[in-house]
Amino acid sequence: MSCVVSEAGDVLITVNSQVATLTVADYGFALAVSQDVTQIVSVAQQGPMGPAGGATTTIINIVEASTTWTLAHYLNRYPTVTVVDTAGDMIWASQVYQDRNTIIINFTAPTSGVAYLN
Repeated sequence: MSCVVSEAGDVLITVNSQVATLTVADYGFALAVSQDVTQIVSVAQQGPMGPAGGATTTIINIVEASTTWTLAHYLNRYPTVTVVDTAGDMIWASQVYQDRNTIIINFTAPTSGVAYLN
C-alpha cells in the first residue's frame, strides 16, 4: 500500500479489510506511507506548541543604482534574498555569500531597489 497526503484532513486507509482514519494537521508538510501496513497503529495526541520562531525580514534599500550591491546584514546566517527594483518588479541576479554576514549581488546593468533578506 502507498498513500501520499499533501493537505490537512482525514484520510481513510484500508489494509486487509481493516479500516483506519488518519487525521493530518496542516503544518506545511506532506505525510507519506510507503510500506506494507500489517496492523493499525494508534496515534497519540499532539504535544504542546513549541516556542515561537525567530524569523525576521531585513530590508535593505539601495538608492544609488549600481551593478554590484554589497549587503552587510549582520544576521550571522545565510538568508534567502529577494530583490525588487524601483518599478516594483522582482528581479533575478547573481548572489554570492561572501560570509555569514555579507552578500554580494551582481547585475548586468546599474540597478537600484530593495533587498529583502529572510
